[in-house]
Amino acid sequence: LYEWLFQLRNKRKAAGQLDLVRHRPVLHTSRMYPAETGCTTLVMPLITELRNSNSVLVYDLRQNPEPFLELEVDVLHDRLFTRSEDLPEGMSRLPVKSVKINKCPALAPRNTLDEAAIERIAIDLDACDRHYKLLSANSDFMQRVAQAYDRRAFVPAEDVELALYDGFLNDADRNRLARVRAASPQKLASTDFNFQDKRLPELLFRYRARNWPETLSAQELQRWEQFRCQRVCNGMGGNTLGLNEYSERIAQLRKEREGDREARRCLDALDEWGASLGDCRTQDDFSG
Repeated sequence: LYEWLFQLRNKRKAAGQLDLVRHRPVLHTSRMYPAETGCTTLVMPLITELRNSNSVLVYDLRQNPEPFLELEVDVLHDRLFTRSEDLPEGMSRLPVKSVKINKCPALAPRNTLDEAAIERIAIDLDACDRHYKLLSANSDFMQRVAQAYDRRAFVPAEDVELALYDGFLNDADRNRLARVRAASPQKLASTDFNFQDKRLPELLFRYRARNWPETLSAQELQRWEQFRCQRVCNGMGGNTLGLNEYSERIAQLRKEREGDREARRCLDALDEWGASLGDCRTQDDFSG
C-alpha cells in the first residue's frame, strides 16, 4: 500500500487513475469524507478544472446526482461553495471535490475493493453504479460543474506563507534571495536586502526565527512569540486550527470512535500534546 501511494507522488501516475474519457469510477481517500466511512468513497472523474490542469473535479457516487442534473451554473456554484449549515433546510451541497494530481492524492482502482473493505467503508456499490449511469448520460452537467467551479472568487491569502503562489518573483528579488541563501545567520540579521516583493521581508524574518532564533533582537523575539501564539492558539493563517477547534475536533472523534481502544490511545496522546502548549494567549499578553 505504501509503495502504491508513494508512486502517486508522480502527477502523471495520479492522472492515470482519473479516466476523463470513460469516466470510470475510482476510490478516493481524503479527510474531506466522513471518518465513519473510512474517509473513503467511490468517485467519478468528471472534468479538469478550467484554469488549473492539476485539478480534476470528481463526483461522490454515494450521492444521488438526480437533484443536481438540471441546475443552472449559478445554482451549482452556490451548492458548491455554501456551507451546509447555511443552505435552506432540505437542500444539500453538490458532492463534487477537487483532486489535485500534483499533491499525491490517495487513489486506487475500484477492483481493489473486497467484501471486507466494502463493509468497512459502508458503501452500496449498486447505488454507486446507478448514480454513475445517470451522470454518464448527462455530459453537459459536467461542463456546468466546471463553469460553476470556475466562478470562485479568488481571494489573495492574508498570510505571506499562504500567499507563496499568489505571484512570481521578479529577477531582482530572485538575485537577492540567492544572497540570502549564501549569507551567514549573523549577516542575515544585519543586512537590509531591500526586497521589492512585500512578502519577502516577513518570510525572511520567519526563516531566521525558525533556524537561528539566537540572532533575534529582543523586539524580534517578542514579535516571533506573538506570531507563534496567534498561529497555535488562535488558528491564524488560513486553514490552521486554533486550540479550541483542535480540542473540539478531538472530542468529536472520541464520539465517532467510541469503543475503539487504539483510537482512544491516539486521541489521549493528541489531547496531552495540546495541553502541553499551555493556555491560549492573545496579542495583548505581549504588548507593553
